[in-house]
Amino acid sequence: MQAGANDFVFSADGRHLAYIAGQGGQQRVVVDGQAQTAYDEVPEYPLAFSPDGQHIAYQARKGNQWLVVEDGRESKPFDGILEGTPTFSPDSQRLAFAARTGGRQFVVVDGKPQTAYDKVLYFCAPRFTANSRHVWYVAQKGTKQILVVDGKQGRAYDVIGTPTWSANGNHVAYQAMLGNRNVLVRDEVEEPWPAGMFDPVTALRRNGKEIIAVARQTPSRIDLVVNGKPQGKGYAGLGAVVFSRDGSHIAYVAMTNDSRGLKFRIVVDGKEGPVYDFMGELIGPDVLGDPRPVFSPDARHLAYTARKGKTEKQYQWVVVVDGYEGPSCDGVAELTFSPDSQHLAYMAKRGKKWAVVVDRKAGPEFDAIEGWDPSGAVKRSRIDFSPDSQHVVYSANHASGPFANQWMVVLDGVSNGPFDYLGGPNFDAQGRLEYLAVKDGAIYKVTWLPKQ
Repeated sequence: MQAGANDFVFSADGRHLAYIAGQGGQQRVVVDGQAQTAYDEVPEYPLAFSPDGQHIAYQARKGNQWLVVEDGRESKPFDGILEGTPTFSPDSQRLAFAARTGGRQFVVVDGKPQTAYDKVLYFCAPRFTANSRHVWYVAQKGTKQILVVDGKQGRAYDVIGTPTWSANGNHVAYQAMLGNRNVLVRDEVEEPWPAGMFDPVTALRRNGKEIIAVARQTPSRIDLVVNGKPQGKGYAGLGAVVFSRDGSHIAYVAMTNDSRGLKFRIVVDGKEGPVYDFMGELIGPDVLGDPRPVFSPDARHLAYTARKGKTEKQYQWVVVVDGYEGPSCDGVAELTFSPDSQHLAYMAKRGKKWAVVVDRKAGPEFDAIEGWDPSGAVKRSRIDFSPDSQHVVYSANHASGPFANQWMVVLDGVSNGPFDYLGGPNFDAQGRLEYLAVKDGAIYKVTWLPKQ
């Protein structure tokens, strides 16, 4: 059997490998070397491991019918399975996908089909809340869009934005348009949409109680309201709102627009930070990332990225930690605190090269630095600390030279490779580094013990 060039998929923990192999005009999935049932077609995407790496699901075609295969078990056949599905829940115990029969589309959750609609919108294909209890998606009924939660329909609007959920899954908010009205819908109650607001709701549980932050617009400003109480003064716009892990601190991006033009600052517990021309991450040549500030796990430190300069020639990016600026560079991304909150790592760009900076010390330069779960099942940083916070790992590659487009594992600045594909790398509970690697068609399991 022959695997395709881009068909390798790794589990989030880097311990399991799957790929699509072809033989005799059919295709089958091979998981950890074990060939599964053959089908007439198996699409490359999505071939998805569950977040815990213990389950795998994918689409497959038998003749003119499509089905979803989970751990070797087949669903009933449908006329089609929508792109981007199936999807596992965060706890890896549930599965959802969108299917088509005739001219109607519907969502299947835990093997049970829900109400059929004219369309299940791709950008909001079935998703689970963070606690895995609820499934939601946006469906189209005639010319209207509807948020569907656990099979129950919400109000109909012309356009619905991507919903934002509270951490415990009990509250949801989204932007919607109906005619010329632009509204914030929070738990199915409409409010005027606050112009300049990024996140309509952010919430977590602290000592059994939920903390909810929303933006509310007044005639002259936008206020941040936490559990019904306004926080500090209002601003021309508000960006991402972030709580510390224990809920004791709150930080957000505030925007002012006066004679100096549009300016940005971080506000922490009501205290304003310095003013910058822009806040966010540079994650590509022309792509600006999330301006979200980052609290350390112990809630004692706050880091964020900011940019100085109004024109491209003047741009200088900095990392600000507890109010103090680090050295400037041409781009910044992926702020990552160590588990013990004593170290900070991030990606820094100089010219066309990227390096990982740990405690203000830059490592070797590469053309690209990666390291997230390639299956998309788990959102993770491109930089990973060991459990004891003493070591840093990431994967990187060069776009030219003898190792062009081949991957290296970099541990504490020391490279291992190159490889054609990588799964992981990940530290285990004992601090050993483990990953799967593919080179010249051979699969290797690598264990690397960091120097103490």
